[in-house]
Amino acid sequence: PRTVPGLAAASAEDGSTDALNWWQATNVHRLCSFIANEKSEKSEGLVLCDAPGLGKTLSVLASCVAMQSKAQGNEKLVMIFAGKGIVVQWSEQVRRHFPSLQIFCAEKEVHKYEGASAFTEREASRGGVYVDERPSGRLPDLDVLRTFDMLILAKEMLSQSEDQNLGRVKQLQPNTRLVVVDESHNLNKKSVTKQEHAVRGFDGVPRLLLSGTPGTTAAEVYRMLRIIGHKSLLLPKDTQKVTQAEKAQQRRDE
Repeated sequence: PRTVPGLAAASAEDGSTDALNWWQATNVHRLCSFIANEKSEKSEGLVLCDAPGLGKTLSVLASCVAMQSKAQGNEKLVMIFAGKGIVVQWSEQVRRHFPSLQIFCAEKEVHKYEGASAFTEREASRGGVYVDERPSGRLPDLDVLRTFDMLILAKEMLSQSEDQNLGRVKQLQPNTRLVVVDESHNLNKKSVTKQEHAVRGFDGVPRLLLSGTPGTTAAEVYRMLRIIGHKSLLLPKDTQKVTQAEKAQQRRDE
């Protein structure tokens, strides 16, 4: 199907406003299937590299809604990390395409997000989206964060030490269904950056990297695959480096 519950203003290529484009629907199907299987023999995550302008953000939001609608009481959230200047854009995409989803933020940040409410005014219920572009801003208590369907947070938070906000969100790991990193090519460095290390630290949680420009060399692609733990990077046992002692034993056996 090319739609999900509550979808609006999708502007599909056939002119419909409540349907995804075929490639976005394919993204949703692939991601939901990956999450539903929970484990993959090939990888711990996926990389979505649609070109700029093809609606990667909508693909992710539609996937989140689709997964939540099939959760059947399995209350887990999706954690999205975007640059602090892009969090507002994600919030706007939620408001535009899924107007039934409530958006919440810190009380003094309400003016930044159209249609958002202060999380302190939220009724004692589950669901909705919490947004925060402040890497070091005070996040709600863990018990509150766990009750949201989606968290959209500043990616710069991934550069922090474990005793800051990064440590708090890491405690949400057992409650997290998916970790999404927008503009993930910024993690694609020659050395392991703090942000890459933080993303790889979400053990057991599927990771989705978004990038319209994932890299132009094999080394850059390798680093993207390394972040999601793609098994193609592991050499078969019989091709691994043989130690000098093992070589000597092989000669004796011959």
